[in-house]
Amino acid sequence: DTGVGEEEFEEARAAKAGSDLRAKGADFVTVDWGYYEQKERDRKRRFTRTVAGLAWTQQQLMNCLEHGQSWVALLCIGFTTGAIASAIGIGCDWFSEVRYGLCTGKGFWVGRYQCCGDAASIEKCDDWTEWREMAEVWGGGEAL
Repeated sequence: DTGVGEEEFEEARAAKAGSDLRAKGADFVTVDWGYYEQKERDRKRRFTRTVAGLAWTQQQLMNCLEHGQSWVALLCIGFTTGAIASAIGIGCDWFSEVRYGLCTGKGFWVGRYQCCGDAASIEKCDDWTEWREMAEVWGGGEAL
């Protein structure tokens, strides 16, 4: 026991709040773990005081939200990362196939293997149109 009450501690902390408690070097700011640990303790103390005045069900809901927020953030980051990776993979596959032609039967966004998957042979697919065939239809086939 230091003999300092919580109110006196809060007053002393509030007096220091204006100053930056992080350690600084000449060209950098270091990570001061004690500073951030104290900030987290203060945040938890404020949360506990705020929740104490609520009804029991509201307290339980707030506690669940408090403890589950990092899991929600991790899930959102995971789903976003998966969606971006999927879009990159699908885009790479599509761009590697679009240099040979387009799927005119099912949509231009469909790759050759998806476009001709139900055909007897991928080479003899009526839905896939190569660029030279399109150029002939447009009247510029002689140049190719």
